[in-house]
Amino acid sequence: MRKGLVAAALIAIWFVVGCFEKEAVAPIIDETQDVILRMEYELRPKVTFDLELRFGVNQKNEINTKERTVVKELQNGETAVLRDFELTDKERQSIYKTLVLADYQENKTLTTACNKKPHESFDLTVKVANESYHYAWSECDKSEDGKRMTRLVEDIIGTVEEREEYKRLPAVQGYYE
Repeated sequence: MRKGLVAAALIAIWFVVGCFEKEAVAPIIDETQDVILRMEYELRPKVTFDLELRFGVNQKNEINTKERTVVKELQNGETAVLRDFELTDKERQSIYKTLVLADYQENKTLTTACNKKPHESFDLTVKVANESYHYAWSECDKSEDGKRMTRLVEDIIGTVEEREEYKRLPAVQGYYE
């Protein structure tokens, strides 16, 4: 029975990511092909959805959808700021889907401890409707929750970095030792 549930979960992830990309609901199917759970990930149009993500060495990079800003640290003591930044509906849906798949509403066991100098750390606050969720961890957190949350923020960062207005920001000019 347990093997069947694990297999069903893996199949569900494959379905959500691949076959059902345009669907708002993804099924989890057991070995008899019966739907045992349907996962909804469509963000309703009137639902408030904002995130504030600070990341990098000293968390000087920031994506803040409520304030509509993106801050890029140039690693030379300066930052570049992108104002009036808004995610498209497609990007919002994609990020929300990634949040759902990362099980963002569940408690996470994360750690900010890290012996590496310098190291990247992450601070993420997600607001959906009237609920708020906060997470903080470092790149040294190799727990399942830490890896899952790191993949999540990499997707968010990647979405922003693909935008033309972000690409027009100055390049990083320094480095950390």
